[in-house]
Formats: sequence, C-alpha cells, structure tokens
Amino acid sequence: MINKIIPDIEKIVIEDDGITESESQKIDKIIENTKKLLKTNLEQIIYLKKDEYSKFVEENSDLTLKYCEGSKYNTNIDNNNPQNSDDPDKPLISGKKYTLLLQRNPGIYIKKCPGTPNYICCNYFITSFYQNCSLNCTYCFLKFYLKNDFLIIYYDIDRFFDELSQNKNIKRLGSGELADSLLFDPITEYSKILLQKMKNYPSTIFEFKTKTTNIDVFLDSKPLDNIVIGFSLNPYNISKIFEKDSIAPANRIEAAKLLIEKGWKVSFHFDPIILLKTDDGKILNTDNYKSLFETISTLPSENIAWVSIGTLRYHQDLIDKLRASRDSRILLKNEIIYGLDGKVRYFYKDREKIYMELLNIYKRTNANFPLYFCMESERIYL
Repeated sequence: MINKIIPDIEKIVIEDDGITESESQKIDKIIENTKKLLKTNLEQIIYLKKDEYSKFVEENSDLTLKYCEGSKYNTNIDNNNPQNSDDPDKPLISGKKYTLLLQRNPGIYIKKCPGTPNYICCNYFITSFYQNCSLNCTYCFLKFYLKNDFLIIYYDIDRFFDELSQNKNIKRLGSGELADSLLFDPITEYSKILLQKMKNYPSTIFEFKTKTTNIDVFLDSKPLDNIVIGFSLNPYNISKIFEKDSIAPANRIEAAKLLIEKGWKVSFHFDPIILLKTDDGKILNTDNYKSLFETISTLPSENIAWVSIGTLRYHQDLIDKLRASRDSRILLKNEIIYGLDGKVRYFYKDREKIYMELLNIYKRTNANFPLYFCMESERIYL
C-alpha cells in the first residue's frame, strides 16, 4: 500500500513582489492542495510586500527554531509498521506544525555540486525548488546549515527552465539537496511540470531524490529516458531510530519496484551508511546493510540508473545538536576522525570494510548498474 506523505502546515506566508500570472497560478495550486490534503480551511494565509516579508522572516527565525526545539511531533507515521497505513487516500503527516513560506528563489537555480575539498566529486549538478524538510532525520546537515525552521517553496520554477536552456551541456542534474525532492510534490505538483518540460532536454538526466513514496505522478505517466527517481535507503533498524518521520525503507523499495514495473529508471543512495558499535569496538549492523544491498542488487540492472554509497559525515559544529537527545547521541559512540575537509568521519578501515562487503555482493550477484562512492578520498577508490 503506497501512501502520500506531506508536512503539517498551519500558516502560509507569501512574498508579494510583483507576482506574475504564471506564479499566481502556482501559488493558488499550492494553497488549494494544502487545504485539500490537510483537510483544513487554513485561515492564516498572509501576503506581504518584499520588505515586510524580509522583516517577517528575520524577526521570526529564532522563534521558529525555539518553537521546534521544544515542540512535540504531530505525526501519524508508524515507522515500526512498514506498511504505515492501510488507507492510500489518507496522506501521512510528517513532522510538527510548520509555517510555509512561498517566495522566489533568491539565487540561481542550477549549480555545480560543491562536493567537499580533497575528496572525489561525481560532477553532479544540483537544483532546489524547496528549502527545509519535515522528515527530521537525526543526521541531516540542514540542522547545521539552516538558520530557521521555515519550510520554503519557490514559486518561480519557470526560471529554472530558463537557466537550463542556457546549460544544455549538463549531463546529470538533480534536486534533493536542501529538501526532499518529492515531499512537497502532492502540494506543488512540480513533478508534472518537470516531466512535461524535461522532454525538451533529452541529453540532461534529471534525478529526484526522496525518502517518500510520493510517486503517483510517475505511475500515471509514460516513462522518460532522462528521468530517474532516486531513493535514499538505510536498513530498518537504522531508519526507525534516525529517520522516524520518513516512510519505512520497505515501502520505499516497494515504490521503486512499482516504478520499475512501469518502465521507469530508479536509483538508490546508501548514504549515509551509519555504523553502530559496541563498547568493545565491534560493528553491529553490517549484516543489515548487506541484506538491503543484496535486495537492490537483484533488481533489474537495466532499470537502475546508478547506486551511490557513502558513510556518515557531518560538520563538527553539529556535535552539540547530536548530544541533545538519547537517540542522536548513539551517532557519537564511534571512533571518529576529522577528515581532510574538516568533517567528522569514521576511521578509514571501518569505511573500507563496509564498502568491500557491499562490493563483494555487487560482484557475487552479477549486478552491472553503475556504482560509485559519494565524497570519498582517492585512497578508497584505490
């Protein structure tokens, strides 16, 4: 049973800066879908001129962080139950109550993935139609990167295609860096726009990255050779602790299988791989990753665009936030180093061990999908 999952919105604030007719239509669609899916009148819909909007964001940023740090989650997701819900028409509500901001993208849409200094980059290009996420994964870098807890949707998505027209040499482009690619899709219906427009850019492969099962648009559409739906995966024992407000991994895999049956290409991202250790240093959970990777390796390789693997890494400034709860403190039990990029990483030998075990499965199952490391050193490749 495949369910939609959406964030819980209590207020929408809109930047009114000479909104065009096309942008107005997108805003109206977002408001309409939010009301319908959340079954609410959503009485707090506020339009603010640019200066007032900027002032609102600035004055309320600290308040949203304080509110969210002390608030309880209002969620109907049961990650202990891989099916989550037996009613596919009832959306799952992820996270606490949020203020949703609708605005233009203040920068450019298409950027080269910044990678990380001194580590190999896969020459990927990134874009963001949204900012922030309600899935609340414990390890998420957004907890360090973002200075407020607003959810943001950009309503000038047409500008993305203007930029893409000037960058037709881009081979791989994807969303999902600053927010889950499909979490907001039941509200925005942006995937419909992308499927329609990406037909005009056949040499550019566009990837959606998600921990959701918001795939209805793809199941109802004809597959495109240059569209990939990517799923981030961790084993169930990891997901239930560190991805509590996400769709269970079994459901993500089921969604991928449905897409494959319809002829779509999918991808999988084992990133971050989280290693749990006993007090005497024994790694507990490599078998869980091996079992999950074997499941993926037995799927039709011709429908798998690529698979990435990478171990947990995070900015050292995130350590204080990880100490704040019992579950997140588990991540600090491992022996760690500061990598060449200054990020916290597992020891080289621990990373090498799990990578080799996954590579052995890849070889044994005769899988032939592209497999690469995410933000790893040249030493790992050698």
